Amino acid sequence: MNGLKLGIPVVTGKDAEIHGIEASLGYAGTENMSGLQAAIFFSDCKSGRGVQLAFPMNYAMDDFKGWQGSVLFNSTLAASGAQTALFNFASDFKGYQHGFFSNITGKACGFQLSCLNIATDQMEGAQISVFNYARRSAGICQMGVLSLSNGRSIQIGGVNYAESGFQFGLVNVMKKGFLPVMILFNFSI
Repeated sequence: MNGLKLGIPVVTGKDAEIHGIEASLGYAGTENMSGLQAAIFFSDCKSGRGVQLAFPMNYAMDDFKGWQGSVLFNSTLAASGAQTALFNFASDFKGYQHGFFSNITGKACGFQLSCLNIATDQMEGAQISVFNYARRSAGICQMGVLSLSNGRSIQIGGVNYAESGFQFGLVNVMKKGFLPVMILFNFSI
C-alpha cells in the first residue's frame, strides 16, 4: 500500500507492505514498512525503513534502518541508524543508541549513551555510561564509573579493565599493561 493507513484502535497487514504513513491509536503492525509507523501503544514490523514511533514499545523482527523512538523499549535483531528509549536492544547494531537506562547489543559499531551499556559480542566505537562492558573490542573508547573491555581500549573513568590500550582513572587494570594495576593511568607496551 502507498500513502496513508490509519487504524483505531488497530492497523495491521500480515504479508503486506506500507510505503508512506501507518498510524494507529493502539497497535500498528505491517510486515514490511518504509516511511513512518506510529502507534500510541505498540509498533511492529518484520523489516522497516524510516521512522518507527510508539509510546511504550517498538519492535522490528528482522531488521530496521532509520530511527526507532519510544518511551520504554526498542527491539530489533539488526539495526542501523538510531534508537532512543529507556531500554534499547539489538543483536547487531550500527549507529547511535541513547538508552536512558540501558543499551544491550550483541555486536555494535557506533556510539552508545546510557546508564548501562553492554555489548555481549564485539564493540567498535564509543560507550559513555556509568557501567560499560564490551566482551570483545576492536578499537573502543569507554567513559564511565566502571568500564570493562576484553580488547584494545581507551578508557577514562573510575575503575577501568582492559587487555591493552590506554587508561586514565582511579584504578586501572590492564593484562598487557606497563604494570598489571596502576593508579591514575596505565598503558600497554
